[in-house]
Amino acid sequence: MPTTVAALNILVFLLPGFLSDRIIVSLNAPRERSDLMLVIDALVFAFVDYVLYSVAAAHLKLSAIPIQIPANAAEFLPGQSASLGLLLATAIAVGLMWAKISDAGWLYKLLKYLGVTRVTGRVDVWHDIFTDFTGYWLQVRLKDGTRITGWPDYFSDNPGKREVFLRKALIESPDGRDYNLQGPGVLLTERAEIERIEILNKEAGHAEHEKTTD
Repeated sequence: MPTTVAALNILVFLLPGFLSDRIIVSLNAPRERSDLMLVIDALVFAFVDYVLYSVAAAHLKLSAIPIQIPANAAEFLPGQSASLGLLLATAIAVGLMWAKISDAGWLYKLLKYLGVTRVTGRVDVWHDIFTDFTGYWLQVRLKDGTRITGWPDYFSDNPGKREVFLRKALIESPDGRDYNLQGPGVLLTERAEIERIEILNKEAGHAEHEKTTD
């Protein structure tokens, strides 16, 4: 906990950045970060928050510094409540906007178009595939030869896991028998030993699903 007024003011200054960063982390695929990187990210977002706040505050004639706690202060100074409210709204807006920009990959698409980079900005290829190929049927082939065709409803976004839930699943066993799953769908965990995932054309995927048991 802060032991001095100066330390408390520094903490208050960083809080909007931590709030923006927390919103972004909650709405995007998780990434491993060190404590140092977390603080650096919070500092960057705090800077963005305060720049945008300053622009809005100038038009609304609010204080350029939302809050500065003086020694022995017992209550907020006049006008600080409105400034804090605006800063809070700014931090939330920045977090939500950047979460959407990051999840949709808009910035990286623009940079790829300009020839600046070739990376997508997502966690890994697993996340790339399931994000870019929405609206397609999948055929999952397991190590034991089983094939499962279905509609991907959910997939893991943790780099340490490879799990996918297929709705309206058609299961084909290695001996040639097949059947439509009697239920909402099937969850394939890492224990299922997925060997590869084929992305089917929409027509082919629909045709596979329409197959019935002989």
